[in-house]
This record gives sequence, structure tokens and C-alpha cells, in this order.
Amino acid sequence: MTSRIKWLAALAALVPGLALAATATGNLSVSATVSDTCTVGTSSIDFGAYNPISGSARSGTGAVKVTCTTGTPYSIELGTGANTASCSGNRCMKDASTHYLPYELYLDSGHVTVWGGADYVAGTAKVSQTGTGAEQTHDLYGGIAASQNVPAGSYSDTVTITISY
Repeated sequence: MTSRIKWLAALAALVPGLALAATATGNLSVSATVSDTCTVGTSSIDFGAYNPISGSARSGTGAVKVTCTTGTPYSIELGTGANTASCSGNRCMKDASTHYLPYELYLDSGHVTVWGGADYVAGTAKVSQTGTGAEQTHDLYGGIAASQNVPAGSYSDTVTITISY
């Protein structure tokens, strides 16, 4: 080799990118499965002080808060409550003894459409919606009829909320 060729070979080895390199390529697969899913929360109804001899009904407002995967259709049904067997199939709150105070839950503030479900009386309604990925709030309205003859005490009930999706 002549000194000139040796000198060019040495120079090429010192300069990055001038050396010959081989490359290979490939593909990486990436995937995910997004499932339909929903969560539920509530804002309770507190009717406050009910006076059975005043002749006045009592109203309260609460909410069902649902978060479902975007595009997931869902429906909300409300059960009859824990005390319905003792109240002829109606919703009612119970005190610490054996006294019951009937009430109802509605879809509308005018207390026209009862919010029910499959395990409740005929003629009730449920809410159907499509998830957005964000929390969706569905107001619910409660009512206690006027002049119900019940003893003084603290009354409560627990209603099961079912989200079908």
C-alpha cells in the first residue's frame, strides 16, 4: 500500500460516518383492549325534619353519579329499598323499632315519574345514557307524602343502584 492510501484509510477510520455500517429494521406490535366499564357514586337524599301533623309533604334531592367508558351505553335502575317487604311493596324508611315512613324516588322534580327498575312495581322508569368517559350526574327527587301518622324518631332506608352496561 502506498503511503497515500494508508493515510486516507487512517483518516476514514477517524471520521465518524465514513466507515461502512450495516443496518437492519423490524416492526414492534403495540396493542391494548379497552373494556366497557362503569362506576357509580351517589349524593344522598336528606329529607330533614318531617312533621306528620303539619299537613305538608316533604321533598329532597340527591344524585346518581355514573362514569362509563366513552361510548358505553348504560341504564340506571333503583331498587325498592331494604324495607319494602314490610311496606306492601313500596319504598319506606324504618326507625330503630318497627315503624315505617313511606317515601318515593322520582326522575323529575314534579314527582310524576317514579324511578324504578326490574325489581320494582310496573310503570316505573329507568335512566338510559351513553358514557362519555367523564362523570355524568343524574338528579333524583324524593318525596314524603303529607300527613303520614308515624311516631317521632330517626328513619332511614338503603336503596340498591344497579348500572347495566
